[in-house]
Amino acid sequence: MLENLWKDEAAAKYAGYDELVYRANILGQDPSVTNWKGGNISGKYAEKDFDGREIRVLRVKGSGSDLKTAVHDDFVGVRHDPVLKLYDRKEVSDEEMVAYLAHCLTDIPSKRPSIETLMHSFLPFEHIDHTHADYALWFAALEGGRKFAEDLLQEDLVWVDYHRPGFHLAKTVSEAVKKNPKAKCVILAKHGLLTWGKTSKECYHSTLATLMKFDEAVKKKQTATKVFGGARSETLGPSERREILVKVLPAVRGAVSALRPSVLHVDDSLPVMEFVNGQASRDLAKVGAACPDHLVSTKVVPYFAQWEAKSGSADTLRLELVGAMEQYRKDYEAYFKRWNRNEKMKMDDPYPRVVLIPGVGMVTAGKTKETAVAANWLFHRAITVMRGASSQGKFLSLNEEESFNIEYWPLERYKLTTLPPDKEMTGKVALVTGSASGIGRACAAKFAAEGAHVVITDINFEGAQKAAQEIYERLVNGPTTASSDQAGSPS
Repeated sequence: MLENLWKDEAAAKYAGYDELVYRANILGQDPSVTNWKGGNISGKYAEKDFDGREIRVLRVKGSGSDLKTAVHDDFVGVRHDPVLKLYDRKEVSDEEMVAYLAHCLTDIPSKRPSIETLMHSFLPFEHIDHTHADYALWFAALEGGRKFAEDLLQEDLVWVDYHRPGFHLAKTVSEAVKKNPKAKCVILAKHGLLTWGKTSKECYHSTLATLMKFDEAVKKKQTATKVFGGARSETLGPSERREILVKVLPAVRGAVSALRPSVLHVDDSLPVMEFVNGQASRDLAKVGAACPDHLVSTKVVPYFAQWEAKSGSADTLRLELVGAMEQYRKDYEAYFKRWNRNEKMKMDDPYPRVVLIPGVGMVTAGKTKETAVAANWLFHRAITVMRGASSQGKFLSLNEEESFNIEYWPLERYKLTTLPPDKEMTGKVALVTGSASGIGRACAAKFAAEGAHVVITDINFEGAQKAAQEIYERLVNGPTTASSDQAGSPS
């Protein structure tokens, strides 16, 4: 449920453009408002350049940063006046845009500014929020969503049909807003929402008020419809689900690790079970990603098992999934060949990131636990979007060509380069016996430092728990003198 998190006393502690840190963090608290490493916010400020001259600066979230955890250095300074000069050009390629913006940076070194920097620059507002909130996508990812949204917001709304982010979208949005001076927000079809304000606080409240209107309107529709067409399957009991997963997951992990090691994450929460058991869910899942931001982490579509929870056995499910992973790989390779126009481009991992099993839950895959969890988190957002959109009409997504152009777009994939680099044991699982102390503990620490996901086992349960906690803290905070002799030196 949407909640107003703005506190004047807390906001007052953030001076200058650090107010963006506060706004970003409270927007990022709610996963229904912001995607993992997605969305961006900005503010325009008077600042001093390197030799003391006053200049107008756009501060915008850096590409690959996450709103929830954003800090001071995540907001990149861009000289505003030089960027505005791009507006009069007829075309600006992605490569030209990136190179041009690099010359406009106020700080050295600096992160790369958001791929939506031109959109933030071309709009005349002091503060702008660009989110991929579920509530906005209920209309942006709905056939006929424009009419629903315009009926709801009337002259407060500007609707912009789908364009891939970049110069053309930025200019299109700016021109559309100029034609409607009373507008308070923009819905970007198949993409997200723009809101704004004179101050950081006003901008935040504008975002929240708009999303609340969407939420209220769609919830009225949801009460009159069967969620996902009603239940097709029933959720199996906890012990039965666990027994099935224990038998199935090793084979699935092996199947999706044919080209690189992968780690799996399991989710059988209520929203997931409602979706995997839904009558209409399989067809909805085939439509495509609910938002461009999801594609890099979830791929265009998940794999939805045909297995019947009531009558199927664990062996039947295992055989289906192992075969299905190879078929998914072949289909993905065909998709890549169909749309790839760059001979130098390398195909990504062709196995599914999301596997849906009726009666059991959702399994997500990634090269690390973090990326597997990110895929899970983003598909939760997709479930919520499909739930809201399908309650009003027909859920829609990017077409296959549009999806490919986002999934393999260098500027979208750039955020992946901001993740920690792979280590020798990234994606591998190490089970270490006797790891509460001594050699076993040192081995566990070293494996963890090299990127492995480590299972610590020992007859000394409390010692194993302590070892796990200390090794984790060393990875996060770095080694300490007190524990370096006991656990080795992960470096």
